[in-house]
Amino acid sequence: LFFQPDYLDPYHIRNDLYVDREGSQTRLTIGARLSAPDVRSDGEIVAVQDAPATTRLVRLSQDARTIVAITATSIDVQWADPRWSPDGTRIAAVRQSHGRSGIVILDPDGKMIDAFGATHSINSSPSWSPDGRRIFFSSERGGSPQVYVADVTTFAPSVGRITRAPTGVFAPEASPDRMELAT
Repeated sequence: LFFQPDYLDPYHIRNDLYVDREGSQTRLTIGARLSAPDVRSDGEIVAVQDAPATTRLVRLSQDARTIVAITATSIDVQWADPRWSPDGTRIAAVRQSHGRSGIVILDPDGKMIDAFGATHSINSSPSWSPDGRRIFFSSERGGSPQVYVADVTTFAPSVGRITRAPTGVFAPEASPDRMELAT
């Protein structure tokens, strides 16, 4: 499952969802303005939808024919990088509002469960540990992008830095055995 832009004319671009099955691509949406999709084990999709001057999170049916907004549009809030938890009961996403970037955890209907890691720096790429107990993400709060982790088994989790790469690291993803972290 991926998104790509469709250039309608020199002034209009629309992102749509596609699926690649065994080398054959199928377009799922037309003009839906969707990006950053993630698919749950039952095929339900969560994605970011562009709206005038803002974004929101939406859920889509497996065939992408039904799109349901799970967050409201607001000129003060931008959404990015939604990811389903391993058990499919929660969504982690980046919320940017009033100059601050934080990680939020939502239920599948968009109700906020928890939020953490708010900073005036850029947070990005949240990903769940295979057991759903931790969220890894990139943050530039120390000057260069590094990987941070939060234990989400407690309310208002504390955030800890786990990398110190001089060149920075992005997009952390835990291995299924939880022994390694790919960036």
